[in-house]
Amino acid sequence: MSKWNFAPSLRQQILFALVLTAALPSIAITQGLIGLSRHFIEGQLQQVDRECLLDLGQLQQEVDRKQSQVAASANHLSTLMEELNINLKDSTLGQTNRDFIDRFLKKELLQSSSSFVLITDRSGRTIAQQIRMVAMDRGRHPAVLPAGGQKATVVGYQPVNQPINIDFSTLAIVQNAMVRRQAFSGVELVNSKLLARMGLSAQASVGIRPQKTAGLSQPLKPAPEGTYDTEQGQVGMVLMAVQPIERQGQMVGTAIVGYLVNRNPELVDRIRHKTGVPTVTLFAKDLRVSTNVPYSDGRTRAIGTRVSAEVAHTVLDKGQYFLGRTNIIGSNYRTAYRPLYDHTHQLDRRSKPVGIAYVGQSLDEFEAYLQQLLFGGYAIGGVAILLAVLASIRISRNLTQPVQQIVQFAEAISKTNLDYRISGSYSAEMQDLASALERLRTSLQMSFRLVAKTYYEQGYKLYEQREFDAARKALEQAIVLLPKENDFLTLEVQALLDKLPQNQQGN
Repeated sequence: MSKWNFAPSLRQQILFALVLTAALPSIAITQGLIGLSRHFIEGQLQQVDRECLLDLGQLQQEVDRKQSQVAASANHLSTLMEELNINLKDSTLGQTNRDFIDRFLKKELLQSSSSFVLITDRSGRTIAQQIRMVAMDRGRHPAVLPAGGQKATVVGYQPVNQPINIDFSTLAIVQNAMVRRQAFSGVELVNSKLLARMGLSAQASVGIRPQKTAGLSQPLKPAPEGTYDTEQGQVGMVLMAVQPIERQGQMVGTAIVGYLVNRNPELVDRIRHKTGVPTVTLFAKDLRVSTNVPYSDGRTRAIGTRVSAEVAHTVLDKGQYFLGRTNIIGSNYRTAYRPLYDHTHQLDRRSKPVGIAYVGQSLDEFEAYLQQLLFGGYAIGGVAILLAVLASIRISRNLTQPVQQIVQFAEAISKTNLDYRISGSYSAEMQDLASALERLRTSLQMSFRLVAKTYYEQGYKLYEQREFDAARKALEQAIVLLPKENDFLTLEVQALLDKLPQNQQGN
């Protein structure tokens, strides 16, 4: 046999069985509630995915609408120049023609809501131009929209006065338009040098801003700097159209119209206002140049930050949509991304994207709500189990207390202690058993009393015969059998014991 006996008591066994019986359903119900909560959240997220795809389509339509507006303006300028039959050589243009063209360009700039409208000669250098930029505080990032505000942003502009003779021939879209004598439009990336010549560097420059990456896996971090060339945040994203101008069958110049997206919240805020989607962004390569995603400071827009490597790889390298969960500046979002192409996509459908369009919704509220549901489910389960344990303790005590009293009763009887009584309120069956045991105790007590009376009478006779030692032994036997309470016979026996002399031998 084992040296140590760890066999559980009856009460412990009953308690364990009751707790297990009550706890298992509670745990099952709790897990069921948690599963339903997760299923509900997943259903909501799937609905968010569907809405994001629809909103992303709205954003693409808005970009296409603006692109069409720019292309129509360039076509209008080209048609006018061809109808006027003006010689576009700067040396022979004349002040009258120049003034007329400038007035017309200014009018076209306002009507098309563009950033610049230009007329170039056949070499790609401007001979007339109207340029403007978004009015802003230099050196400061634009502020986020007020919380809950869906009002469309009204963008202010200020004129930019730059000398003419700006060389656009280095732009691929202008080169292709002049060589092919064909109109082109697209989402073009304009280098910082040309933007500086146009006086648009301040608006175009968004820089590279630090963003939270601690604890993120490599795919959730931005790609290593330089993977996608954005000139350290100086590149400009321009919705641009170029239309050749012909005279007497010869290409004599181009009409160029462009809308600079950098730091201009018009498009992204319009989509937010129109669809209700919380966040919208336009990227030049992997760089946010126009967005209403809040930066980590909570006060400014997150322009100058970069998309995660997994999104950039999917959209920019593979030309595919990205739909699902990703990290944006340290927070989790449910997102939809699609590629944006420049004019070369009209020539080669295999050309790589130059930008990304994005819509998405922060998961902070969903995750907080899920945590509340989980906490509530576990709290309900925990309380249920606690109540089950407390109830089980009480039930097990009620079940085992009569058994314990029966054991104590048996031990008392074995020691001839007939004063012990079973007390308390029990079930009907246990009450019957307690009554039977009480009858047994009473019967035994009566039998013991008869025997004790015999011992008393014997001791009394021995006392009269002055056989004190023998009398003492008989009387002590009687005392053992009599109840400890002060009944009549017990008092008589005790009184006779008290009369016996101490240490006295009989004759």
